[in-house]
Amino acid sequence: MKLIQQAFYVPEVNKFYKSINTHDFTGHVFPDGREYFIDGGCDYTRTIGDFIRLPQEGKVVDFTLYADDDETLTDEITNKLLWGSRGKSGEYPLTFKLITDLDVPHLQELIQYKYITPIYKATAQYWLNIKNEEN
Repeated sequence: MKLIQQAFYVPEVNKFYKSINTHDFTGHVFPDGREYFIDGGCDYTRTIGDFIRLPQEGKVVDFTLYADDDETLTDEITNKLLWGSRGKSGEYPLTFKLITDLDVPHLQELIQYKYITPIYKATAQYWLNIKNEEN
């Protein structure tokens, strides 16, 4: 199985954290001093901190995803795959959103993006189809 996303969500701050590149160490320090960090992008996984109790307590939700190949969608992938954005102007800090939460124009742009991987394109197309059917 191939690692396609290494990420987690912290509900109390409503923020996703995603390790994008090989040495992209990112994480969150909680008010009580406990930490949760990830590293490795899609090359390897390294989790540092209170990685057992924080998820058990619901303070961290794992959004790490694996796939058998680059094109096959699963319910978990379509519901947990994240997209990073710096805003329309590209001037804002990078933030992550679930592809499920992107609006129709953003999904359409994503599908046209020439550097997108097949699994991201298929996920965006999946949600675009659903949102077009709803309207």
